[in-house]
Amino acid sequence: MALDLVALRNTLENLSITRQLPEPLRQRFVLTLVGVGNNIQASDGEKLFTEGEKSSELAYALLSGTVDVAKSTAPTVTVQAPDLFGEMQQINPDGVRTATVVVRDTATLLRFSWNNFFSLALALFNEQEMVQLRQALEELAWSHVV
Repeated sequence: MALDLVALRNTLENLSITRQLPEPLRQRFVLTLVGVGNNIQASDGEKLFTEGEKSSELAYALLSGTVDVAKSTAPTVTVQAPDLFGEMQQINPDGVRTATVVVRDTATLLRFSWNNFFSLALALFNEQEMVQLRQALEELAWSHVV
């Protein structure tokens, strides 16, 4: 089931990272995600990331559904939409995934590449906004640490 553009934007505006950003940047952040993302469906048991694997540039905005986030050092946490996954790759110097993320039931996701996101963001955001965005990504990453 594809989301319409209004529903997609509304969901992305409710991501915790989006709510942290100042208003003009918030709208451009959402438009950037929409511009570089692909809406996909994932089934029960589908792995988005595996802890310890070499990190790629892929990230996901969970638009609907739930996922289990498992780390070898912590209990599994179930997360409901909306949320963003794959942000740790932006601050992890080791370049490996820090958790396994598995879909429960079915989920709608916006899959995107950080390279594509930042290529477009550099054209749309000024230097101060890029700093604010990086800080928000770092805060999100630390909030996901269990």
